[in-house]
Amino acid sequence: MELPLRIIFSLSRKLKGYELPAISKWRNVMHYFMRNTILIIFLTFFSFAQAQKVEKENRTFKNQGQQEDYWAEKLFTEKYIKQNFERFAGKIFMVNENIIKYDNEVLIVNNTEKQLIAIFEKGIFYPSIITGKVKTGISRKQDLDSMLIRNDSLRISNFKELNFLNKSAKAKRFKFWLYLKGMANPTAYFIELTNEKADEKTDTETFINNSKLTFCKRGWIGL
Repeated sequence: MELPLRIIFSLSRKLKGYELPAISKWRNVMHYFMRNTILIIFLTFFSFAQAQKVEKENRTFKNQGQQEDYWAEKLFTEKYIKQNFERFAGKIFMVNENIIKYDNEVLIVNNTEKQLIAIFEKGIFYPSIITGKVKTGISRKQDLDSMLIRNDSLRISNFKELNFLNKSAKAKRFKFWLYLKGMANPTAYFIELTNEKADEKTDTETFINNSKLTFCKRGWIGL
């Protein structure tokens, strides 16, 4: 049975100009879909990370010690830049077990374990590192801006190792309090010693004897 000529003509007019979607159009649709899916995943991950960050920053601490440990960890995470300090090249004279003289500068060390005094006795750490007379191989801002410093005398206390920040047997990190003339409260400082030959069996004395100072940074002012 043949369709009337009028119907055939009508159908031909309606179908004229109609084309099946091209493959390229489907590709565009898929590309749009994938792009938006990736964007959604990224935004979800970013929101989760931000929530975790806010949670950490707003977390509560049982005591001041826990809060300071958190600050110390944050300082090494955000501000750590490996440095290279040479040992003191001048004359070192031990006045007594707590007072060390470096040419014309004096360092007074209180409340510190005897085995750690070797860090100062061997010139690994010395006053010029704080007072700014030493070159570290990198440009750095004055850590003691607008603070009063006596170049002939410096006093530090409670020098201790931060075991929870030691990520490798080849590096040890320490904290101490720096007391400045004219300042009511001490300032927290952090340093890192590196011994490339050390391993898990290396004792503290051996580690210090073969170490060098690779980081020094001011923290916060104590209450």
